[in-house]
Amino acid sequence: MEQALLGGLSEPELSAPRIERVGARLEIPEATATIAFTHGLHRFPGKFIPQVPRYIFENHLQPMESVLDPFAGSGTTLVEAMLAGRRSIGCDIDPLSVLIIKGKVSPLSTAQLIEAKTVLNEI
Repeated sequence: MEQALLGGLSEPELSAPRIERVGARLEIPEATATIAFTHGLHRFPGKFIPQVPRYIFENHLQPMESVLDPFAGSGTTLVEAMLAGRRSIGCDIDPLSVLIIKGKVSPLSTAQLIEAKTVLNEI
C-alpha cells in the first residue's frame, strides 16, 4: 500500500531535490521538481512548493510531531506530512480546496488501484 501511495519511487527520488541552506540563504528548487506525488494534481493560486513544509518538518519540528494547517489550500503541507509519516489536520473555508485536498491525501485501496489500472488499460 505504501509503495502505491508513493508511486513506487526509490529513496533517491524521494529525497531530491531539497531546500539547502547556504550560509544565511536558502536555495529553493523550481519547476518540475515541485510536482512529485499528488502535488501536481491541480494548479492552485498561492500554492507553495512542497519543499517548504518538508524543510520545516525536518529542521524545526520534533520527529513525529503532529502538524496543523488551518489554511490548507491545495493540501501541500498535508501531503508532505503524510509522506513524512506525521499526523496532520488541515481545514479550509474554500469548498474547492477541500475537494482538492481529499483527492490528494485519500489513499486508494489495492482493489481501487487495480480497477483504475484496468480502466486506464482499456483507454
